Amino acid sequence: MKFFYTFLFAFFVSFIAFAQTPIDIADARSIVPCSTNDGSNCFSEADCTTVTVQGVVTNGGELGPIRYIQDATGGIGIYNPSVANSLLPGQLITVTGQLVEYNCLLEIVNETGFSYTIDGTSAVPSPIDLTAEEAFTETYEGQLVRIDAVQFTGAGATFNGNNNYNIQDASGNTYQVRINSNSTTIVGTLIPSGFLNIIGIMSQFQGSYQLLPRFFSDFQIVGNAPVFTTSINQTNLAATSFTLEFETLNNGNTIVHYGLTPDLELGTVTDPDFTTNHSINLTGLQPGSIYYIQVESASPGGEISYSAIVPMATVSLSSGSIKIYFNRPVDTSVSTGTNAIYLNQSLPDTLIAYLDRAKYTIDFCAYTIDNENGIIDALIAAQNRGVQIRIVADADLNATSYALMPGSKVKRPSGLPGIMHNKFVVIDANSPNPNEPVVWTGSTNFTDNQITVDPNHVIIFQDQSLAKGFTLEFEEMHGGVFSSNKTDNTPKKYLIGGIPVDSYFSPTDPMNSIIINAVNSADYDLYFGILSFTRTDIANAIRSKVIGGAFVAGIIESVGSPEAQEVYLTLNEDMGSQLIIDNTSPIFHHKYLIADPNQPNSVPRVLTGSHNWSSSAAFRNDENTVVVYDATIANIFYQEFVKRYIELGGTVLVDSIVFVNNVQLPPASLEVFPNPTAQSLFVHYHRPNVPYDAAARRVVIMNSMGQVVIDQLLPDATTQHPAISVSHLPNGMYFLQMGSNVQKFMIAH
Repeated sequence: MKFFYTFLFAFFVSFIAFAQTPIDIADARSIVPCSTNDGSNCFSEADCTTVTVQGVVTNGGELGPIRYIQDATGGIGIYNPSVANSLLPGQLITVTGQLVEYNCLLEIVNETGFSYTIDGTSAVPSPIDLTAEEAFTETYEGQLVRIDAVQFTGAGATFNGNNNYNIQDASGNTYQVRINSNSTTIVGTLIPSGFLNIIGIMSQFQGSYQLLPRFFSDFQIVGNAPVFTTSINQTNLAATSFTLEFETLNNGNTIVHYGLTPDLELGTVTDPDFTTNHSINLTGLQPGSIYYIQVESASPGGEISYSAIVPMATVSLSSGSIKIYFNRPVDTSVSTGTNAIYLNQSLPDTLIAYLDRAKYTIDFCAYTIDNENGIIDALIAAQNRGVQIRIVADADLNATSYALMPGSKVKRPSGLPGIMHNKFVVIDANSPNPNEPVVWTGSTNFTDNQITVDPNHVIIFQDQSLAKGFTLEFEEMHGGVFSSNKTDNTPKKYLIGGIPVDSYFSPTDPMNSIIINAVNSADYDLYFGILSFTRTDIANAIRSKVIGGAFVAGIIESVGSPEAQEVYLTLNEDMGSQLIIDNTSPIFHHKYLIADPNQPNSVPRVLTGSHNWSSSAAFRNDENTVVVYDATIANIFYQEFVKRYIELGGTVLVDSIVFVNNVQLPPASLEVFPNPTAQSLFVHYHRPNVPYDAAARRVVIMNSMGQVVIDQLLPDATTQHPAISVSHLPNGMYFLQMGSNVQKFMIAH
């Protein structure tokens, strides 16, 4: 992702082409060539020569905001995020802009002016058939190519977004394939084994050429191997069993090797039936345990596809309690029955109480910590009574605090990019009593200011399976392995007290894609509170939900950096006053997303942890994230969000209580049905002892932006349930107001 730093810009693009005759793309490419292709002398930015070229667009949003075009002479990138969504594959366009080299990739950008016209449509050009040696050169940069007879070196693992993967040709030469997080048909699938042909756009980053496949169909499999087209999905989680499901391109049988170690020592389960939709049960397992799984599928002709060895957890016999605490007041008026808990100044005491109950082990992962509330004293006391203490800390953790901390201690090496930003504690993970293991995590660091002053939260799981999963991550770092050197070695899915919970760690898990998936899951309403937000791909996903009719509100701590400013401008265009920037003191330190907390018939969820929505968090830092799929927990976080939102000047929320112009309206004596609706909305309005006059019959309907879309009088009182036609309105969330009463409803055609 690249940002041409500018703090203010207008979202206006001229569609009138400059009065210039297009030149061949090859001629444009010759104006500002790279001096070398090894990355040592590539310009970070070339002279901004203005050119006009014409070509056919060869990719869409699957590669992010960049578009590539090509003509008969060559290809080139077009980088202007504000117009990217208007440029579609197969369009013949004429574009005028400035030539810039960004990390050796030649692009046309909007430095001082940009224009384009859509001249017609054409077929996307057929890829040029090449060997890898021919393709990975400057000659084909920006063009759609097909590379024959190569194979991935990491077959069986899962494709993650914004990651590089190595391929080898038949001679053993190695080249690089880049998977973008927006390539949704690729991300999450298994890396194919065996030889294949790969279609993609040849790109470049800092002197290294990269092939950019767009869709899974850009992988052309040689032969009839089954080939996994999905990841291995763990379903039907139970204490002694679970189900594995996946799909393949071609028919194959189903073979599962498994064990309590990566040696897969417990044996093999086979389903001999040939199919492309695979499902197989593993039974006779132990509760609260982590199993290692490898899946194979063989075609009728004996060609084999296989997965990497992956860990998966059974359901524990723990209590499964999940507790959430906030260190600032909450708004229980929007509670659906379980009130959020505000601990005032006692959050440190709560952590100390958990540490004091530890019997065997405490694994403590700290970005920052001090002893003002006695947390380090509690760790020392635990060690003195025989508890094993292990510490993982960031390189910059306060030296005095680090020296005080007991046990076996490891700091993240200072030379690595990024930081050790985790803030979690694992207690008694391997206790013989399944009701003793605890995972403490959330947004808060362990300093006095963070845990008692800055808006923060913790989420505490009493679950042995999750504790063992967090221990795997902890032990990798405690062994000196951090950042991108770590392996993807932790289970993703848990069932805790009957509630599905996902667990992820950066940078080994594709966090940008996971956050975007959580955004996309919101059917009705979406809320977020985040310290640092610099990822425009996440911002564009949120913006798409707003445009699609969902109610979205959010809080961001600040927009001081150019990247954060670009996110703000992207969101503010459609969210308006429902996007709040908290420039006040103390620091808004939360990192959470809440999807559909007011729609229990949807799939309400909360995403939270240490992870900010930044490139550093996704690709360099050590971070942790949990996703909890539960309506009650979503509502608990919603109570926190409402309080912060209203404090900061928020004026409109979707809930049983609606805030309009900072006035809290009384509970409605107003009913609207059906909800959602597609054609007509029926209204029942009860106003005891009040004449049903014209003023009382006035109905105002507003969209989620507060714009009035209907203003009319209902029929007189003889009509018990007057109907209002809404068939002409687009899908989305709406408010119906009569008098001082407001009700929300959805339109879903």
